[in-house]
Amino acid sequence: MPKLLQVIALAAALSAGACADPTRAAESNVMMWKSLGSRQCEGGGTTAQALADALRSAGVEVVSVACGRDGNIRPMLCGLPDDRIAVIELSDTQRALATAQGFAPIDALPHWQPQPCPFDH
Repeated sequence: MPKLLQVIALAAALSAGACADPTRAAESNVMMWKSLGSRQCEGGGTTAQALADALRSAGVEVVSVACGRDGNIRPMLCGLPDDRIAVIELSDTQRALATAQGFAPIDALPHWQPQPCPFDH
């Protein structure tokens, strides 16, 4: 019986692959981040949606928008930057456009954590 299940799973995988459009290259996406610019005890800054809109204005096709915390250790002192970030998913081919807007690959923040948008203060 387990062999039969393996054969069925293999047939299903091959069938699904046969339906893919061979003329369309697989496009990979990248997650980029940027600080929201808010400050401890003060808030302020911008929103993830506003940063995504700025990318769109620069010609970037935004796939998804999320918020998070950068996970970096910093002193707790009113007026210093906090850890709130926007995380934007876009095509890897548009990475340079996002970098020109101040975004960096999320891989640069190994301890970042997703958080709901907008943040509750």
